[in-house]
Amino acid sequence: MGKTNFNRKLVHFVGGKEVLAFSLTIFGSSMVSSLMGSALSFFYTDVLFISASAVGTIFLVARIWEAVNDPFMGFVVDRTHTKWGKCIPFLRIAPIPLFIVSVFMFLPIQNAGGSFKTIYAGAFYILYYMSFTAVDVPISGLSPLLFLGQEERNKAVSISSTLGSLGTILPSGLYFALVLLIGGSDNSPKGNFITATLIIGIGCLCIMTSSRFLKEKIVIPYKKESVLKTIKPIFKNKPMLIILLVSLFGAPMGMMGNALVYFTTWNYADTKINMAFLFPALQITSGLAWMISILCVPYLLKLASKKKVFIVMALIGAVFNAALYFIGYKSILLYMVFRFFANFPSGVTATITALLLADSIEYVEWKTGVRTEGITYAVVKFVGKISAALTSALTMLMLSMVHYNPKAMEATQKAGISIAATYPKVLHMLFILMTLTMTVAFILQLIPMLFYKFEGAFQKRVLDELKERRLAKGSEVQLIEEERIREEAEEAEI
Repeated sequence: MGKTNFNRKLVHFVGGKEVLAFSLTIFGSSMVSSLMGSALSFFYTDVLFISASAVGTIFLVARIWEAVNDPFMGFVVDRTHTKWGKCIPFLRIAPIPLFIVSVFMFLPIQNAGGSFKTIYAGAFYILYYMSFTAVDVPISGLSPLLFLGQEERNKAVSISSTLGSLGTILPSGLYFALVLLIGGSDNSPKGNFITATLIIGIGCLCIMTSSRFLKEKIVIPYKKESVLKTIKPIFKNKPMLIILLVSLFGAPMGMMGNALVYFTTWNYADTKINMAFLFPALQITSGLAWMISILCVPYLLKLASKKKVFIVMALIGAVFNAALYFIGYKSILLYMVFRFFANFPSGVTATITALLLADSIEYVEWKTGVRTEGITYAVVKFVGKISAALTSALTMLMLSMVHYNPKAMEATQKAGISIAATYPKVLHMLFILMTLTMTVAFILQLIPMLFYKFEGAFQKRVLDELKERRLAKGSEVQLIEEERIREEAEEAEI
């Protein structure tokens, strides 16, 4: 009985069973992508001993290919018409190949030849992103199909982003501790393989299971159209184009995530604190700031518009990250405190960006009469992944410029020689990647956001006109009635 009451309270808190299921889907996806973002580059450079420049090239080529693959997936999604909708069917099948490919990326092939390891890593990295796209694009297009009301959508995106943050924190926070426990050292090939398999498996299972409790509310029959006609509406989506620039200019933030494992490993190497424990501590600090900030979004939006909240938070983020650079990292406790406040604004700006992008789907439907969830999110991800590829490659290039060599640094450490005294340029570069890149990204994002106009009375007029159009066509009457009955049933159950 107690467990039943807890489950009901949980469902009520998050806003319904569907919000909880949607959140678990985001959670599972975040687990997989977070693992790749936080552990894969370390696995390649410090476990398989592939050079940083080769890893950078792999990241660049694979992510450019993935970015090209995204629009294709967008076309497929928008042209899918089943009784489950156009996004949900992919979430019930695609996690299976995603799991298989992802596990192969962490195979312990450390004794293979250098060229073979590089080719193997590159091939499976490309296959991974092809598999992940089949999950990522449909998930991204779900929120405007599941949650029609603005307040409902704001809460759903906030809750799902919070749980998604937990999915980001857990893999990166627990990964190296589990590797150490299973394999006996941070760079144990066996420990990395088993831990990665476990985390990826949980993530894919969450996606497949939770997607069965989702139902798309707007189902528009597919009309066979040319590729040009499918793409054309997005060029009339002015809000989406602005958000596209916001996302593009925010790409340097990814450099902090790329550098975190290296920063934790080497910048504190002389303190003798084990990276398997220090990395989770720093990751959790940033992750908690992100989670708390996301939960604050619905309350912040009661005080000001999305645009105003974004601008204020971006300014705060730029100031705190610049301040953190001048404060330094010698005091771990002081660094963690400032890292918390420096990371807080990014959770708010990321959530608002997601909300504005969902709003843009309604704008383009009002403007053209066509809903473009698949291609819109695919194009956004195309640009995002191209920029992520460039920033990942740039991260590795910047490390190569200061002659980052993990084998030599490990030998120096084992010899009892100070890492800070021997490799000051490497440590300084890592700290720049952890701080000033965030400052630059926040400042750049402000520029396009100043031109965003789809809000206030204009947005309300658009939504009212859309509702009238849909009701006139009779396309949503039944769906709205079904939604009302479902909500009343859930309230009665709670």
